[in-house]
Amino acid sequence: ENVALVLPREVALRLVRAQNVDQRQAALLDGMFYFGSQPFLLWLNDTPPPTAEQDRILQGAIARQRDPEAMPDADPRRQAVSAKLVESPGWLKHQGGPPDLEALNTKYAGPLGAIANNLDPTAHLVAYAPPTFIDFHGSAYVQLSMTTSLEPGASGSQYKLAALAFDQHITHLVRLALKDLPDSVQIEGVDFSTTVKVASAEQTESVEFLFPQRAMRCFAAYECTGQQLINAAVVLINGERAGLDLQKAEGEPESAH
Repeated sequence: ENVALVLPREVALRLVRAQNVDQRQAALLDGMFYFGSQPFLLWLNDTPPPTAEQDRILQGAIARQRDPEAMPDADPRRQAVSAKLVESPGWLKHQGGPPDLEALNTKYAGPLGAIANNLDPTAHLVAYAPPTFIDFHGSAYVQLSMTTSLEPGASGSQYKLAALAFDQHITHLVRLALKDLPDSVQIEGVDFSTTVKVASAEQTESVEFLFPQRAMRCFAAYECTGQQLINAAVVLINGERAGLDLQKAEGEPESAH
């Protein structure tokens, strides 16, 4: 049998530059494998989506192959599967009063506890700050407070450290958090709030990734890349709103400050 892999140039570059399995998987799903003359999807991990979900993703990949204009280009804001993922974050258009955090914490006490159990010890959650609901601009987010430890030698600007924290730590937690996150209109998303530390260095950064549920589920289904997830989110670095271009930030020289 003949096996062929078809990758547009920009997708091949993403595959080469991928930092982890999730990024490699996302790149492969923007291309197409053929076994003989039949298209199929290659899954890099041992837990692929259910068969029905795989069929849906395969049909989407086939459609993208037939319509090259739908493929991602150099502009990360044009890489979203849905235009809704690059609109202004939902809190900018929120209507109504603030969420009842006490009621939410009571109603979803079980799922919050399950999320903590599933994420520990991968997330390195802060023991004194269990998962809880917060109000961010009139929307309810589940806040997960954690610590991200980067390898010795990692250095650079706050943007580089934030990008490394996202690729090396946060991306591995999205699917775990979704397992027990109620799919409720009351819950806008998840706030991954982390203190980024570099081993054997004094530099630390406070970074928050506030991801809408819709973007998390798009990423979890391998229909959105990490950059698309970032584009749909609110990123706070040391309390200030920031834009984060993963490729540009991680490409900074090690000596950058």
